Amino acid sequence: MTVAAAAGWRDARVVGLVAGGHFFSHFYGLVLPPLFPLLVQDLGVGYAALGLLVSASALAAGVAQMPVGFLVDRIGPVPFLVGGMALQAGATLMMGLVPGYGALLALVLVAGVGGCVYHPADYAILAARIDERRLGRAFSVHGFAGQIGWAVAPAAMGAAALTVGWRTGLVVAGAVGLIGAAAILANRHHLAPEGARPAHRRATAGGAGWGLFLALPILMCFAFFVLIAMATVGFDTFLVAALVASHATPFATANAGLTAFFVGSASGILAGGVLADRWPRHSVVAAVGFAVTAALVVVVGEVALSAAALIVVLGGAGFAYGLVPPSRDLLVRSVTPEGATGRVFAFVSVGLEIGAVATPLVYGWIMDMGVARAVFWATAALQVLAIATVVAARRTAAR
Repeated sequence: MTVAAAAGWRDARVVGLVAGGHFFSHFYGLVLPPLFPLLVQDLGVGYAALGLLVSASALAAGVAQMPVGFLVDRIGPVPFLVGGMALQAGATLMMGLVPGYGALLALVLVAGVGGCVYHPADYAILAARIDERRLGRAFSVHGFAGQIGWAVAPAAMGAAALTVGWRTGLVVAGAVGLIGAAAILANRHHLAPEGARPAHRRATAGGAGWGLFLALPILMCFAFFVLIAMATVGFDTFLVAALVASHATPFATANAGLTAFFVGSASGILAGGVLADRWPRHSVVAAVGFAVTAALVVVVGEVALSAAALIVVLGGAGFAYGLVPPSRDLLVRSVTPEGATGRVFAFVSVGLEIGAVATPLVYGWIMDMGVARAVFWATAALQVLAIATVVAARRTAAR
């Protein structure tokens, strides 16, 4: 085997292990929502209380993410990846065993803390181990695995609830994740940075301390993450309801459109990785991807499309949106000082949690006001604002 081929296989092994962990992080993020109708009956609580579970998980992850990012840079990412995955899986397993809502809420908080490790640990591993020429594709596979986790969770948990019951389904889901964490632990030597002084432990003259996060390019990246989280969470959560309310779209057709958006997004992420590696102007890719997405979202909101046209347009919007994450991740890396990958990605990822906590309330208010079409315009406006932040991040970094 040639040196180049050996390096390629090494990179593939690293990406496979890290992407596997990212799959579980997204999977566990959606294990409970498909079970909400059953939890209402079995636990005797309302949907507002169940919605609190989702917000609590995001809040716990947001609070814990920054300390974990600093520790990833100081200690190394592998222990946190394995430990966080085991914590999240173990909490999910226990959710199937506890009797009431209070214990479930406590375990959701534990799972949220476990889930905060993936972005700082994953990106630190990939940045340290993957050849620069393949880094965009590595980021895209990482993102694609997360998308697949989101897609698999509702089907898997729904099938488990119908066959063995939701409690047993959660126990099995948690057990599978613990096996996955053990597999990563057994292969941890493939993930540790090479050399006596790995990148995450080198001196970080420009990246030490909290002052790093006051740098304008990093603040712009943080704002970018907040805006894309707001647009994505709001759109994904309320698309079906907004289509039904604004155009009387059949429920099944609206759900098919949402599925098309997810499928298009997953495909776009893979294509976006290749594009990010071949074209270094990452801010342009992000800007064009979001501009196309915003335009297509407005079309969906303003035009009563046929079922086939709706699926095509939403699939195209998802594909354009999917082109962005690999270039987004490389853009963040380009403004990150050496040795600060964990803490910077942790910092900007807090923006994702902020968007996830706040946006459902705003979009829900829009729906309650009876202006469902505003859901589409709000999503497009957030994406246009995100374009402004990514362009500003690139320009300030260049200066």
